[in-house]
Amino acid sequence: MNRKPANGALHQFLTGATTGDAITDQALLLRGWLRGLGFESHLYAQHIHASMAEEVRPLTTYRPARDGRRVIYHHSIGSDVADFLRQNQLEIVLINHNVTPPEFFERINPAWVQLAQLGQAQLRACARTPFWRWPIQPITSWNFMKPATSARAFCQFRWRKRS
Repeated sequence: MNRKPANGALHQFLTGATTGDAITDQALLLRGWLRGLGFESHLYAQHIHASMAEEVRPLTTYRPARDGRRVIYHHSIGSDVADFLRQNQLEIVLINHNVTPPEFFERINPAWVQLAQLGQAQLRACARTPFWRWPIQPITSWNFMKPATSARAFCQFRWRKRS
């Protein structure tokens, strides 16, 4: 029997997902908390490593539901994900994992320089749109060691619309 989640849907979006990646690990942890609180919650990503094929769905398979217009976006580098979310006119909780400064990649990989520049531009665009915003910086490892408390706090006081 399929039962409708008590609190509707709250899905998460990432640029990429792979085993051992800090952003992927945080998204998996949040998904567990959200499901425990009665939300339907899935992860969607543009790039999915084979190790995550059972846990993460391709970005292109996402279809907004009437009760699931609010989503969480883990922003870390430039990608098609931010544009995809804006095109679907979703209410977005933005978790900013910081974009590495482009200069860091200059001697490593020019393509990464462009992705970091795009990520910075997309973050500025997010600040000018009706996205919701939750910067990741205030979260500490202590918060993640206490999932029951952190999960409740996340869902209870993080939903204020940015002014």
